[in-house]
Amino acid sequence: MPRLWLKRGREKGIKEGYLWIHPSDVEKISPSAQDGAAVDVVDSKDRFLARALLNRRSPIVARIFSREKRPWGSDLVLSRLKRAIERRERWGISKEAFRVCYGESDGLPGLVVDKYAQVAVIQISHPALEPMKQEIARGLKEMLDLAAVYEKSDTPARAQEGLSASKGVLLGSLPREIRISEGDVHFLLDIEEGQKTGHYLDQRPNRMRVGAMANGKEVLDLFSYTGGFGLHCLANGAERVVFVDSSASALKIARVNVETLGAEGRAEFLEGNCFDILRQMERQGRTFDMVCLDPPAFAPSKSSLPNATKGYKELNLRALKILRKGGILVSCSCSSHLPVGLHLDIIVEASADARCQTVLLHQWGQGLDHPVLPGHPPSRYLKCHVLELAETI
Repeated sequence: MPRLWLKRGREKGIKEGYLWIHPSDVEKISPSAQDGAAVDVVDSKDRFLARALLNRRSPIVARIFSREKRPWGSDLVLSRLKRAIERRERWGISKEAFRVCYGESDGLPGLVVDKYAQVAVIQISHPALEPMKQEIARGLKEMLDLAAVYEKSDTPARAQEGLSASKGVLLGSLPREIRISEGDVHFLLDIEEGQKTGHYLDQRPNRMRVGAMANGKEVLDLFSYTGGFGLHCLANGAERVVFVDSSASALKIARVNVETLGAEGRAEFLEGNCFDILRQMERQGRTFDMVCLDPPAFAPSKSSLPNATKGYKELNLRALKILRKGGILVSCSCSSHLPVGLHLDIIVEASADARCQTVLLHQWGQGLDHPVLPGHPPSRYLKCHVLELAETI
């Protein structure tokens, strides 16, 4: 087996559970090693540490898939998909819609699978999985009794791995409409043209918790996509919800979802830049009992973190300025490069600039179907802080 030698002292993180090897960690790689194939990761004294998938073109040069000398191949991939499904059944996760596979957390780096009703959507972001698409699709169809498997491999991460975008039906045929439910809320999905795989399953438990806090409140749902937090707020008796998103197509689906709920008389839809709309609302003196912030990742890389930090602070500052006393701020970030503590620090700084005091009510993360590995920090990416705007002491 070709080898990848780590520099002296770089094995500590790997032994503690970290699953990525960066170019700066590498001493040398066997000339015979092929991108998209397995290599043995060894320390500076030739001691075996793990087996990983190699890709010299990637900012993550190797991704660990086993601590043992297991062969990489379709048998391993399918057995781990089966194990991932069984784990989620054991954890009591809804079978109607859930993340079937969450990359490294399920021992399958470069593979994401989401199930929506009778359709599975897969995203492949590593060349080691490219030859297995059809086998993966057939395995998923059998394990989950699916009508169709759709590939939506068009993420920036795929381009970083040297792969071109790939979209289309792999097996079966897509139903005319795909709908899922979250409690009393029903979502119409657009997996072909929508964001990510068509929906954000990671926020599902948080949306339901926030909704339960919204009775009688006026709510502003920023970066609402197809309804998200706002739909759950309406379902739980919110007096009014304003949905804001820059995507006209997403808001169109949000309207359908609101109509399905029978709450169109309590909803308002605004298309535009959320930062601009917040400033406009502040000038107009418009205020709310609850503001939900669920923006896209502002920090796709470590180098972008300083600018992202400024963006998150501005967003939270503007939201706090239009929040009524006793109101609720739901502030989220899905940037894996932004630690939980730093996200909360940003909210503290925004509160100071807004000359207000907040009380932290809840600190939530992603749903159980996106399992967190404590030794691999990138697996914990979603932050959801819920705070109350208190009277200043």
